[in-house]
Amino acid sequence: MSEKPYKISGWYDVYKSIRKPMPRPGYVEEDKRPSAPPIEEEDASIEDLKIEANIVCEGKGHELGEWADAKRGRQNVSTSTCKKCNKSITVIENPLGNETDMMGEALTQNCL
Repeated sequence: MSEKPYKISGWYDVYKSIRKPMPRPGYVEEDKRPSAPPIEEEDASIEDLKIEANIVCEGKGHELGEWADAKRGRQNVSTSTCKKCNKSITVIENPLGNETDMMGEALTQNCL
């Protein structure tokens, strides 16, 4: 019979064998995992946002009218309204941190 290279006598030995040593107090270890490069998103143009909004709204039964373009500071804003139910949708080219690029009732609710 061959002998085992180690002997586990109880639960404490198992616990010690899988426990990772903690860093000493006041010391923070560096993360050794490889990091991915940051995700860089291109801002969608106002025309791309209008096309995407039309697709989403048509899926909810809306028939959007003409787009009304406006400039708000450094942002290009366009608004359209459904011809059937009068619900609106707004798209913003460069939204602020607390805004989304598309918003409105026509985006979230079905047409009547």
